[in-house]
Amino acid sequence: MKALTKKIFQFAIPSITSMWIFTLYTIVDGIFVGKYVGSLALGATNLAMPIFNLSFGIGIMIAVGASTLISISFSQKNMKQGNYYFNLATLLAFFLGTCLSILCFFFLRPLVHLLGANHSLFPYVSDYIRVILFFFPFYLCGYGWEIYIKVDGNATYPMLCVLLGAFINIGLDYVFLALFHTGVQGAALATGLAQMITSFALLFYIMKYSKTFRIEKYRFRISSVFSIIKTGFSEFFTEISSGILILIFNHFLFFHLGERGVISFSTISYLSSLVIMTMIGFAQGIQPILSFSYGKKSKSEILHIFDVSIFSIMSLGIFFLFLACFFSKNLVKYFLSTETETLFAAIALKKYSPSYLFMGLNILFSAFFTALKKARFSLLITFCRGIVFPIVALFLCSRSLGRENLWFAAFFSEAMTFLISFYLYQRYKKELLND
Repeated sequence: MKALTKKIFQFAIPSITSMWIFTLYTIVDGIFVGKYVGSLALGATNLAMPIFNLSFGIGIMIAVGASTLISISFSQKNMKQGNYYFNLATLLAFFLGTCLSILCFFFLRPLVHLLGANHSLFPYVSDYIRVILFFFPFYLCGYGWEIYIKVDGNATYPMLCVLLGAFINIGLDYVFLALFHTGVQGAALATGLAQMITSFALLFYIMKYSKTFRIEKYRFRISSVFSIIKTGFSEFFTEISSGILILIFNHFLFFHLGERGVISFSTISYLSSLVIMTMIGFAQGIQPILSFSYGKKSKSEILHIFDVSIFSIMSLGIFFLFLACFFSKNLVKYFLSTETETLFAAIALKKYSPSYLFMGLNILFSAFFTALKKARFSLLITFCRGIVFPIVALFLCSRSLGRENLWFAAFFSEAMTFLISFYLYQRYKKELLND
Protein backbone atom coordinates (compact mmCIF):
# COMPACT_ATOMS: atom_id res chain seq x y z
CA MET A 1 0.00 0.00 0.00
CA LYS A 2 3.03 2.32 0.10
CA ALA A 3 2.65 3.00 -3.62
CA LEU A 4 -1.02 3.91 -3.11
CA THR A 5 -0.17 6.24 -0.20
CA LYS A 6 2.45 7.93 -2.38
CA LYS A 7 -0.10 8.28 -5.17
CA ILE A 8 -2.63 9.84 -2.78
CA PHE A 9 -0.21 12.63 -1.89
CA GLN A 10 1.02 12.97 -5.48
CA PHE A 11 -2.55 13.90 -6.40
CA ALA A 12 -3.59 15.67 -3.19
CA ILE A 13 -0.61 18.01 -2.77
CA PRO A 14 -0.82 19.67 -6.23
CA SER A 15 -4.60 19.93 -5.77
CA ILE A 16 -4.16 21.60 -2.37
CA THR A 17 -1.44 23.85 -3.78
CA SER A 18 -3.75 24.97 -6.60
CA MET A 19 -6.46 25.75 -4.06
CA TRP A 20 -3.96 27.63 -1.87
CA ILE A 21 -2.77 29.73 -4.77
CA PHE A 22 -6.37 30.48 -5.79
CA THR A 23 -7.30 31.32 -2.19
CA LEU A 24 -4.18 33.37 -1.50
CA TYR A 25 -4.79 35.64 -4.45
CA THR A 26 -8.42 35.94 -3.32
CA ILE A 27 -7.11 36.96 0.11
CA VAL A 28 -4.68 39.44 -1.47
CA ASP A 29 -7.66 40.75 -3.44
CA GLY A 30 -9.44 41.32 -0.12
CA ILE A 31 -6.40 43.05 1.37
CA PHE A 32 -6.19 45.45 -1.60
CA VAL A 33 -9.93 46.20 -1.35
CA GLY A 34 -9.76 46.75 2.42
CA LYS A 35 -6.71 49.01 2.26
CA TYR A 36 -7.37 50.99 -0.94
CA VAL A 37 -11.18 51.15 -1.13
CA GLY A 38 -12.23 50.77 2.52
CA SER A 39 -13.86 48.45 5.04
CA LEU A 40 -17.34 48.96 3.57
CA ALA A 41 -16.08 47.73 0.20
CA LEU A 42 -14.52 44.73 1.97
CA GLY A 43 -17.89 43.95 3.52
CA ALA A 44 -19.51 44.31 0.10
CA THR A 45 -17.25 41.69 -1.48
CA ASN A 46 -18.34 39.27 1.23
CA LEU A 47 -22.00 40.03 0.54
CA ALA A 48 -21.33 39.20 -3.12
CA MET A 49 -19.67 35.90 -2.20
CA PRO A 50 -22.84 33.75 -2.56
CA ILE A 51 -22.86 34.59 -6.29
CA PHE A 52 -19.31 33.24 -6.52
CA ASN A 53 -20.43 30.17 -4.62
CA LEU A 54 -23.26 29.66 -7.10
CA SER A 55 -21.01 29.88 -10.17
CA PHE A 56 -18.27 27.84 -8.51
CA GLY A 57 -20.88 25.31 -7.35
CA ILE A 58 -22.23 24.76 -10.86
CA GLY A 59 -18.66 24.36 -12.11
CA ILE A 60 -17.84 21.85 -9.36
CA MET A 61 -21.04 19.90 -10.00
CA ILE A 62 -20.21 19.46 -13.68
CA ALA A 63 -16.47 18.88 -13.15
CA VAL A 64 -16.75 16.39 -10.27
CA GLY A 65 -19.72 14.60 -11.81
CA ALA A 66 -17.99 14.26 -15.19
CA SER A 67 -14.55 13.41 -13.75
CA THR A 68 -16.07 10.64 -11.61
CA LEU A 69 -17.77 9.13 -14.67
CA ILE A 70 -14.61 9.62 -16.75
CA SER A 71 -12.42 7.90 -14.12
CA ILE A 72 -14.81 4.95 -13.89
CA SER A 73 -14.92 4.71 -17.72
CA PHE A 74 -11.11 4.78 -17.93
CA SER A 75 -10.75 2.13 -15.19
CA GLN A 76 -12.96 -0.10 -17.37
CA LYS A 77 -10.81 0.68 -20.46
CA ASN A 78 -13.66 2.58 -22.14
CA MET A 79 -11.66 5.59 -23.38
CA LYS A 80 -14.27 6.70 -25.92
CA GLN A 81 -16.95 6.96 -23.23
CA GLY A 82 -14.61 9.01 -21.04
CA ASN A 83 -13.89 11.47 -23.86
CA TYR A 84 -17.63 11.71 -24.54
CA TYR A 85 -18.25 12.85 -20.95
CA PHE A 86 -15.40 15.37 -21.21
CA ASN A 87 -16.89 17.01 -24.31
CA LEU A 88 -20.40 17.02 -22.87
CA ALA A 89 -19.20 18.56 -19.60
CA THR A 90 -17.28 21.33 -21.40
CA LEU A 91 -20.31 22.28 -23.49
CA LEU A 92 -22.62 22.15 -20.48
CA ALA A 93 -20.31 24.36 -18.39
CA PHE A 94 -20.08 27.04 -21.08
CA PHE A 95 -23.84 27.03 -21.65
CA LEU A 96 -24.77 27.30 -17.95
CA GLY A 97 -22.07 29.92 -17.31
CA THR A 98 -23.50 32.10 -20.08
CA CYS A 99 -27.05 31.65 -18.75
CA LEU A 100 -25.93 32.67 -15.25
CA SER A 101 -24.25 35.82 -16.60
CA ILE A 102 -27.39 36.85 -18.47
CA LEU A 103 -29.67 36.25 -15.46
CA CYS A 104 -27.43 38.24 -13.09
CA PHE A 105 -27.21 41.11 -15.58
CA PHE A 106 -30.98 41.51 -15.97
CA PHE A 107 -31.88 40.90 -12.30
CA LEU A 108 -28.99 42.74 -10.66
CA ARG A 109 -30.95 45.10 -8.36
CA PRO A 110 -33.23 42.47 -6.78
CA LEU A 111 -30.23 40.17 -6.49
CA VAL A 112 -28.21 42.76 -4.54
CA HIS A 113 -31.18 43.38 -2.22
CA LEU A 114 -31.52 39.62 -1.67
CA LEU A 115 -27.85 39.44 -0.66
CA GLY A 116 -28.62 41.81 2.22
CA ALA A 117 -26.99 45.06 1.07
CA ASN A 118 -28.18 48.21 2.87
CA HIS A 119 -27.99 51.73 1.41
CA SER A 120 -24.28 52.04 2.35
CA LEU A 121 -23.21 48.72 0.82
CA PHE A 122 -25.57 48.61 -2.18
CA PRO A 123 -23.40 50.58 -4.68
CA TYR A 124 -20.29 48.55 -3.81
CA VAL A 125 -22.03 45.18 -4.18
CA SER A 126 -23.77 46.09 -7.45
CA ASP A 127 -20.57 47.54 -8.98
CA TYR A 128 -18.64 44.38 -8.08
CA ILE A 129 -21.19 41.93 -9.48
CA ARG A 130 -21.84 44.03 -12.60
CA VAL A 131 -18.24 43.46 -13.73
CA ILE A 132 -17.55 39.92 -12.50
CA LEU A 133 -20.68 38.39 -14.07
CA PHE A 134 -19.16 38.62 -17.56
CA PHE A 135 -16.50 36.10 -16.56
CA PHE A 136 -18.79 33.34 -15.20
CA PRO A 137 -18.33 31.07 -18.28
CA PHE A 138 -14.56 31.09 -17.66
CA TYR A 139 -15.07 30.15 -14.01
CA LEU A 140 -17.24 27.16 -14.92
CA CYS A 141 -15.13 25.90 -17.83
CA GLY A 142 -11.76 26.63 -16.22
CA TYR A 143 -12.46 24.68 -13.07
CA GLY A 144 -13.57 21.67 -15.10
CA TRP A 145 -10.50 21.75 -17.34
CA GLU A 146 -8.28 21.89 -14.26
CA ILE A 147 -9.78 18.63 -12.93
CA TYR A 148 -9.84 16.87 -16.32
CA ILE A 149 -6.12 17.53 -16.82
CA LYS A 150 -5.49 15.84 -13.46
CA VAL A 151 -7.55 12.85 -14.63
CA ASP A 152 -5.38 12.91 -17.77
CA GLY A 153 -2.40 12.24 -15.49
CA ASN A 154 -0.84 15.69 -15.12
CA ALA A 155 -1.42 17.18 -11.68
CA THR A 156 1.34 19.83 -11.98
CA TYR A 157 0.23 21.83 -15.04
CA PRO A 158 -3.12 22.98 -13.54
CA MET A 159 -1.24 24.17 -10.45
CA LEU A 160 1.11 26.24 -12.65
CA CYS A 161 -1.88 27.72 -14.49
CA VAL A 162 -3.49 28.76 -11.20
CA LEU A 163 -0.14 30.25 -10.13
CA LEU A 164 -0.06 32.25 -13.37
CA GLY A 165 -3.56 33.52 -12.64
CA ALA A 166 -2.51 34.49 -9.11
CA PHE A 167 0.38 36.65 -10.31
CA ILE A 168 -1.82 38.30 -12.95
CA ASN A 169 -4.58 39.01 -10.41
CA ILE A 170 -2.22 40.51 -7.85
CA GLY A 171 -0.49 42.61 -10.51
CA LEU A 172 -3.79 43.89 -11.89
CA ASP A 173 -5.06 44.60 -8.35
CA TYR A 174 -2.06 46.84 -7.80
CA VAL A 175 -2.55 48.62 -11.13
CA PHE A 176 -6.34 49.08 -10.87
CA LEU A 177 -6.63 49.80 -7.12
CA ALA A 178 -3.33 51.28 -5.95
CA LEU A 179 -2.43 53.26 -9.10
CA PHE A 180 -5.72 54.10 -10.84
CA HIS A 181 -8.10 53.89 -7.83
CA THR A 182 -10.89 52.18 -9.79
CA GLY A 183 -12.63 50.83 -6.66
CA VAL A 184 -14.42 47.50 -6.43
CA GLN A 185 -14.98 47.47 -10.20
CA GLY A 186 -11.21 47.34 -10.66
CA ALA A 187 -10.94 44.48 -8.16
CA ALA A 188 -13.65 42.55 -10.02
CA LEU A 189 -12.01 43.20 -13.39
CA ALA A 190 -8.61 42.03 -12.09
CA THR A 191 -10.12 38.80 -10.76
CA GLY A 192 -12.12 38.14 -13.92
CA LEU A 193 -9.25 38.75 -16.34
CA ALA A 194 -6.95 36.50 -14.30
CA GLN A 195 -9.52 33.68 -14.44
CA MET A 196 -10.00 34.14 -18.19
CA ILE A 197 -6.26 33.87 -18.89
CA THR A 198 -5.98 30.82 -16.60
CA SER A 199 -8.83 29.13 -18.48
CA PHE A 200 -7.18 29.70 -21.86
CA ALA A 201 -3.91 28.25 -20.54
CA LEU A 202 -5.75 25.11 -19.39
CA LEU A 203 -7.57 24.78 -22.72
CA PHE A 204 -4.24 25.11 -24.56
CA TYR A 205 -2.91 22.02 -22.75
CA ILE A 206 -6.01 19.97 -23.55
CA MET A 207 -5.89 20.85 -27.24
CA LYS A 208 -2.12 20.34 -27.63
CA TYR A 209 -0.86 17.82 -25.08
CA SER A 210 -3.70 15.75 -23.62
CA LYS A 211 -3.16 11.98 -23.88
CA THR A 212 -6.82 11.01 -23.53
CA PHE A 213 -9.08 13.98 -24.29
CA ARG A 214 -9.99 15.34 -27.72
CA ILE A 215 -12.53 18.02 -28.59
CA GLU A 216 -14.88 16.19 -30.95
CA LYS A 217 -18.45 16.29 -32.16
CA TYR A 218 -20.88 13.94 -30.44
CA ARG A 219 -24.61 13.37 -30.40
CA PHE A 220 -25.21 14.07 -26.75
CA ARG A 221 -27.91 12.28 -24.79
CA ILE A 222 -29.99 14.12 -22.20
CA SER A 223 -29.64 11.08 -19.93
CA SER A 224 -25.86 11.70 -19.85
CA VAL A 225 -26.46 15.29 -18.71
CA PHE A 226 -28.58 13.99 -15.84
CA SER A 227 -25.89 11.42 -14.99
CA ILE A 228 -23.30 14.20 -14.63
CA ILE A 229 -25.65 16.37 -12.58
CA LYS A 230 -26.75 13.47 -10.37
CA THR A 231 -23.17 12.38 -9.66
CA GLY A 232 -21.89 15.88 -8.94
CA PHE A 233 -24.99 17.40 -7.35
CA SER A 234 -23.85 16.87 -3.78
CA GLU A 235 -20.66 18.82 -4.55
CA PHE A 236 -22.79 21.60 -6.06
CA PHE A 237 -24.85 21.60 -2.89
CA THR A 238 -21.66 21.68 -0.80
CA GLU A 239 -20.53 24.86 -2.54
CA ILE A 240 -23.95 26.50 -2.74
CA SER A 241 -24.52 25.72 0.92
CA SER A 242 -21.38 27.76 1.65
CA GLY A 243 -23.07 30.66 -0.12
CA ILE A 244 -26.30 30.08 1.80
CA LEU A 245 -24.29 29.89 5.03
CA ILE A 246 -22.60 33.23 4.26
CA LEU A 247 -26.00 34.73 3.41
CA ILE A 248 -27.55 33.48 6.67
CA PHE A 249 -24.57 34.62 8.76
CA ASN A 250 -24.57 38.05 7.12
CA HIS A 251 -28.27 38.58 7.89
CA PHE A 252 -27.89 37.39 11.49
CA LEU A 253 -24.74 39.43 12.09
CA PHE A 254 -26.16 42.55 10.49
CA PHE A 255 -29.26 42.27 12.70
CA HIS A 256 -27.34 41.65 15.95
CA LEU A 257 -23.98 43.39 15.43
CA GLY A 258 -24.51 45.84 12.56
CA GLU A 259 -21.93 46.70 9.89
CA ARG A 260 -18.98 45.82 12.14
CA GLY A 261 -20.28 42.24 12.35
CA VAL A 262 -20.50 41.96 8.56
CA ILE A 263 -17.04 43.51 8.11
CA SER A 264 -15.52 41.11 10.68
CA PHE A 265 -17.23 38.14 9.06
CA SER A 266 -15.86 39.27 5.70
CA THR A 267 -12.34 39.08 7.16
CA ILE A 268 -13.05 35.67 8.74
CA SER A 269 -14.50 34.42 5.43
CA TYR A 270 -11.35 35.38 3.54
CA LEU A 271 -9.13 33.61 6.09
CA SER A 272 -11.44 30.60 6.46
CA SER A 273 -11.50 30.18 2.70
CA LEU A 274 -7.87 29.04 2.97
CA VAL A 275 -8.96 26.32 5.42
CA ILE A 276 -11.98 25.27 3.36
CA MET A 277 -10.06 25.22 0.09
CA THR A 278 -7.28 23.15 1.67
CA MET A 279 -9.83 20.54 2.72
CA ILE A 280 -11.62 20.67 -0.65
CA GLY A 281 -8.27 20.46 -2.46
CA PHE A 282 -7.31 17.30 -0.58
CA ALA A 283 -10.76 15.73 -1.02
CA GLN A 284 -10.93 16.47 -4.74
CA GLY A 285 -7.31 15.44 -5.25
CA ILE A 286 -8.02 11.90 -4.02
CA GLN A 287 -11.42 11.57 -5.75
CA PRO A 288 -10.06 10.26 -9.09
CA ILE A 289 -7.99 7.62 -7.23
CA LEU A 290 -10.98 6.60 -5.12
CA SER A 291 -13.27 6.41 -8.17
CA PHE A 292 -10.64 4.34 -9.99
CA SER A 293 -10.40 1.91 -7.04
CA TYR A 294 -14.19 1.77 -6.91
CA GLY A 295 -14.30 0.93 -10.62
CA LYS A 296 -11.83 -1.93 -9.96
CA LYS A 297 -13.92 -3.04 -6.94
CA SER A 298 -10.79 -3.04 -4.74
CA LYS A 299 -12.00 -2.95 -1.11
CA SER A 300 -8.50 -2.84 0.37
CA GLU A 301 -7.55 0.22 -1.69
CA ILE A 302 -10.78 2.03 -0.79
CA LEU A 303 -10.26 1.42 2.94
CA HIS A 304 -6.60 2.49 2.76
CA ILE A 305 -7.56 5.73 1.02
CA PHE A 306 -10.13 6.31 3.80
CA ASP A 307 -7.57 5.85 6.58
CA VAL A 308 -4.83 8.02 5.07
CA SER A 309 -7.27 10.80 4.14
CA ILE A 310 -8.98 10.96 7.55
CA PHE A 311 -5.67 11.19 9.41
CA SER A 312 -4.39 13.90 7.03
CA ILE A 313 -7.53 16.02 7.29
CA MET A 314 -7.61 15.77 11.10
CA SER A 315 -3.99 16.93 11.26
CA LEU A 316 -4.74 19.90 9.00
CA GLY A 317 -7.75 20.89 11.13
CA ILE A 318 -5.64 20.98 14.30
CA PHE A 319 -2.94 23.00 12.54
CA PHE A 320 -5.38 25.68 11.31
CA LEU A 321 -7.07 25.91 14.72
CA PHE A 322 -3.67 26.55 16.31
CA LEU A 323 -2.90 29.34 13.82
CA ALA A 324 -6.27 31.04 14.29
CA CYS A 325 -6.13 30.92 18.09
CA PHE A 326 -2.56 32.13 18.58
CA PHE A 327 -2.12 34.50 15.64
CA SER A 328 -5.64 35.92 15.21
CA LYS A 329 -4.71 39.60 15.51
CA ASN A 330 -1.75 39.24 13.17
CA LEU A 331 -3.98 37.56 10.58
CA VAL A 332 -6.87 40.05 10.56
CA LYS A 333 -4.87 43.28 10.75
CA TYR A 334 -3.94 43.12 7.06
CA PHE A 335 -7.57 43.57 6.04
CA LEU A 336 -8.70 46.33 8.41
CA SER A 337 -7.73 49.95 8.92
CA THR A 338 -8.53 50.72 12.58
CA GLU A 339 -7.41 49.12 15.85
CA THR A 340 -11.04 48.77 17.02
CA GLU A 341 -12.05 46.81 13.92
CA THR A 342 -8.92 44.64 14.19
CA LEU A 343 -9.51 43.71 17.85
CA PHE A 344 -13.18 42.90 17.28
CA ALA A 345 -12.39 40.69 14.26
CA ALA A 346 -9.53 38.93 16.10
CA ILE A 347 -11.83 37.94 18.98
CA ALA A 348 -14.48 36.80 16.49
CA LEU A 349 -11.93 34.63 14.65
CA LYS A 350 -10.90 32.88 17.89
CA LYS A 351 -14.54 31.99 18.56
CA TYR A 352 -15.17 30.86 14.98
CA SER A 353 -12.01 28.76 14.51
CA PRO A 354 -12.93 25.63 16.59
CA SER A 355 -15.19 24.77 13.65
CA TYR A 356 -12.02 23.88 11.69
CA LEU A 357 -11.71 20.64 13.71
CA PHE A 358 -14.81 19.12 12.08
CA MET A 359 -15.13 21.19 8.90
CA GLY A 360 -12.52 19.24 6.93
CA LEU A 361 -13.87 15.85 7.96
CA ASN A 362 -17.38 16.78 6.82
CA ILE A 363 -16.04 17.97 3.46
CA LEU A 364 -13.97 14.79 3.13
CA PHE A 365 -16.85 12.41 3.91
CA SER A 366 -19.08 14.22 1.41
CA ALA A 367 -16.37 13.87 -1.26
CA PHE A 368 -15.91 10.17 -0.38
CA PHE A 369 -19.54 9.40 -1.01
CA THR A 370 -19.58 11.37 -4.27
CA ALA A 371 -16.58 9.42 -5.59
CA LEU A 372 -18.26 6.15 -4.57
CA LYS A 373 -21.56 7.14 -6.26
CA LYS A 374 -23.38 7.39 -2.92
CA ALA A 375 -24.91 10.74 -3.83
CA ARG A 376 -27.71 10.54 -1.25
CA PHE A 377 -25.24 10.23 1.64
CA SER A 378 -23.19 13.14 0.33
CA LEU A 379 -26.29 15.26 -0.18
CA LEU A 380 -27.52 14.59 3.37
CA ILE A 381 -24.18 15.70 4.84
CA THR A 382 -24.20 18.85 2.74
CA PHE A 383 -27.82 19.69 3.54
CA CYS A 384 -27.17 19.35 7.28
CA ARG A 385 -23.91 21.30 7.13
CA GLY A 386 -25.05 24.07 4.82
CA ILE A 387 -28.62 24.81 5.85
CA VAL A 388 -30.20 22.90 8.75
CA PHE A 389 -27.57 22.95 11.50
CA PRO A 390 -26.25 26.51 10.86
CA ILE A 391 -29.74 27.95 11.28
CA VAL A 392 -30.34 25.86 14.41
CA ALA A 393 -26.93 26.80 15.84
CA LEU A 394 -27.38 30.53 15.14
CA PHE A 395 -30.77 30.61 16.85
CA LEU A 396 -29.46 28.67 19.86
CA CYS A 397 -26.32 30.79 20.21
CA SER A 398 -28.19 34.08 19.86
CA ARG A 399 -30.65 33.06 22.58
CA SER A 400 -28.39 31.22 25.03
CA LEU A 401 -24.88 32.67 24.55
CA GLY A 402 -25.66 36.25 23.53
CA ARG A 403 -24.96 38.20 20.35
CA GLU A 404 -21.22 38.54 21.02
CA ASN A 405 -20.91 34.74 20.90
CA LEU A 406 -22.78 34.13 17.64
CA TRP A 407 -19.42 33.09 16.17
CA PHE A 408 -19.56 29.78 18.09
CA ALA A 409 -22.50 28.75 15.88
CA ALA A 410 -20.02 27.60 13.22
CA PHE A 411 -18.44 25.11 15.64
CA PHE A 412 -21.76 23.68 16.86
CA SER A 413 -23.01 23.36 13.28
CA GLU A 414 -19.92 21.47 12.10
CA ALA A 415 -19.91 19.24 15.22
CA MET A 416 -23.55 18.22 14.73
CA THR A 417 -22.89 17.52 11.06
CA PHE A 418 -19.89 15.38 11.96
CA LEU A 419 -22.11 13.05 13.99
CA ILE A 420 -24.19 12.43 10.84
CA SER A 421 -21.09 12.10 8.64
CA PHE A 422 -19.38 9.61 10.93
CA TYR A 423 -22.51 7.47 11.23
CA LEU A 424 -22.86 7.30 7.42
CA TYR A 425 -19.15 6.51 7.06
CA GLN A 426 -19.35 3.63 9.54
CA ARG A 427 -22.49 2.34 7.83
CA TYR A 428 -20.82 2.35 4.40
CA LYS A 429 -17.65 0.76 5.79
CA LYS A 430 -19.71 -2.06 7.31
CA GLU A 431 -21.56 -2.60 3.99
CA LEU A 432 -18.24 -2.68 2.13
CA LEU A 433 -16.71 -5.27 4.45
CA ASN A 434 -19.81 -7.49 4.39
CA ASP A 435 -20.26 -7.32 0.61
